[in-house]
Amino acid sequence: MNSPDTEKEVINAFNPTARMLALAQRAIQRYQTQTIIFNENISYQNSVRFGVIASSNLFGVPQTCIDLRRNHFIVDILEME
Repeated sequence: MNSPDTEKEVINAFNPTARMLALAQRAIQRYQTQTIIFNENISYQNSVRFGVIASSNLFGVPQTCIDLRRNHFIVDILEME
């Protein structure tokens, strides 16, 4: 994110505690995957895994924008809150 005062990039990260990571790992191990079907003929098996998530207020983001954020911030997924 950018500082409202200087407009320079500010590091803003949430790092879970070891206890939170352990709880998440247990939840992942217990999770039962599901087959997701959409458009009546396309399906995939969902999964849960650890990774780095970037939050943004962008919608309908083009691939070049996703790639830029993925490479700059080293993230696994970009989400829109």
